[in-house]
Amino acid sequence: MIGEQFCFSHNPRVKGEHLKATRKGGSVSYKGNTVLLDPLDLSSPELVFTLLTDTINRVRQVDENGCMDVKIANCLAILAGKMLEAKKVIEIDKRMKELEEIIKEHNIRKEDDYEISEEELMRELDEIKKEDL
Repeated sequence: MIGEQFCFSHNPRVKGEHLKATRKGGSVSYKGNTVLLDPLDLSSPELVFTLLTDTINRVRQVDENGCMDVKIANCLAILAGKMLEAKKVIEIDKRMKELEEIIKEHNIRKEDDYEISEEELMRELDEIKKEDL
């Protein structure tokens, strides 16, 4: 404010106007027409991946000039990173299931009276893989 000791935010002379302006600004940014979505089952990495995909598709938008708001871009970057993490977990789970199936097929198991080290198990798995090829 030209010729004033304080800026608009701190000027006691215009305190009421400042409160009105900040109140209005807060109400403008609130989107009152949102809809609460049904809860989702997120009990598996695949379901989390699906949620992240859906969220990215809902958030991803540009203005009429093709420009993207920096907040949206940051959100997309974070979500994409989380998608990559979920994809890694999905791949590890898939690989673990494959190895469990191989072990079941070839009756390799660890029982109380039969101890097998991790090294021995990996050697056995390598042998099984060679046989399968």
